[in-house]
Amino acid sequence: MLLLFKKYNYHAIAFSYMIFFIYAQACYVDYLLFDIKYFSFFYEVLDVHVEDENFYLTTLVYFTFLVSYSIYPLFIKKKLLITNDFNTISKYKLVYLLINIVFIFILIILNYKIVGLDRDSIKLIFVKSKIMSLLIPLIVFYWIIISLDKVEKNKLIYTLLTINIFVLVLVLKEREYIVYLLLVLFYRHFNKISNLRFYIYSFFGILLIMSWKIIYKYFSYNGELSLYEHVFNGRVISLSKADPLVSFLLISDFFDKNIYQEYYFSYLYNTFAQLIKTFVSLPYESLGRYTTMFFTEGNVGTAYSMILESLLNFYLFGPIILGFILSYIYLNINKFVKFNNINILNILIIIFSLKLVRTELAVVLKLYVVPMLGASLVYFFHVIKSKK
Repeated sequence: MLLLFKKYNYHAIAFSYMIFFIYAQACYVDYLLFDIKYFSFFYEVLDVHVEDENFYLTTLVYFTFLVSYSIYPLFIKKKLLITNDFNTISKYKLVYLLINIVFIFILIILNYKIVGLDRDSIKLIFVKSKIMSLLIPLIVFYWIIISLDKVEKNKLIYTLLTINIFVLVLVLKEREYIVYLLLVLFYRHFNKISNLRFYIYSFFGILLIMSWKIIYKYFSYNGELSLYEHVFNGRVISLSKADPLVSFLLISDFFDKNIYQEYYFSYLYNTFAQLIKTFVSLPYESLGRYTTMFFTEGNVGTAYSMILESLLNFYLFGPIILGFILSYIYLNINKFVKFNNINILNILIIIFSLKLVRTELAVVLKLYVVPMLGASLVYFFHVIKSKK
């Protein structure tokens, strides 16, 4: 990981490796630091002990993925293009203003509608409205693009859009949007950040993500229960319980029993079925939904795992193939999608990695890549390149 940061500075290839490394080693780190030897989820429907064979097998497939992911960027003879050499100027200033005004108007309506609602009620709104579930990420990604792009902005309009984005983050109470804000702040000021400050900020950022669910639950009860009860009442603050645990346990369980016979070659079959289901009602469950219903009967979400899905498509070669393909795409995508600030792509790639590591490919494509492409098209519609 340090070699990647040394060679590529703060390029997404290094940050993505850090994300994958945390998911791969979270349980082992908990074992080393907190002496946690037994890991379980939802009344032990999923569990593993550090001395179980499945624990080592799961660690091994993660290890092969990490090695495969790092080989290409570390051993290519020279760095690939990681900067761009053009500016952008607004082509249609009126269109730029209209687009931003429409986005601001949508955000104001949504913020007014969901303020004060709990997370479950908010999620239900997005589940019922497929358009909203695509439109809101599109607006957020558009804001990320113009925040880092050098195109001339209308300060008032941009400020109003930014304020509504911040309000949205507060009312949604979702940590992923907090991460988006932190990424924008970091890449806007990373040239002023020393390596020491970077590691300090990273530490507290990870600590915030680890503690987010506990903090949210505490404020959800309006402080009626003490923070001590929230932290220690059947909970252990750990790196794995921040998020990586369920993905790790799903892989471990896969080596005991394979419940996914109908989902082989899911990169094609599941992705195609999800695409069709977006427009037509089908009696078909996604991998994540099927897993949630199987293990918790829909009571608690289980998400999924990119490593497990790669095993369903290429068996033991899956993590190796997936690792190489991801690193190759991350380092070459700049040849095909050209923003004037490479850090826009860095943020979008990091968001893609954050979601892919814990879910299935079809969901990432539908709920994240499609809005990213939509935001990019809106952006490129009203700007043109201008060589330096």
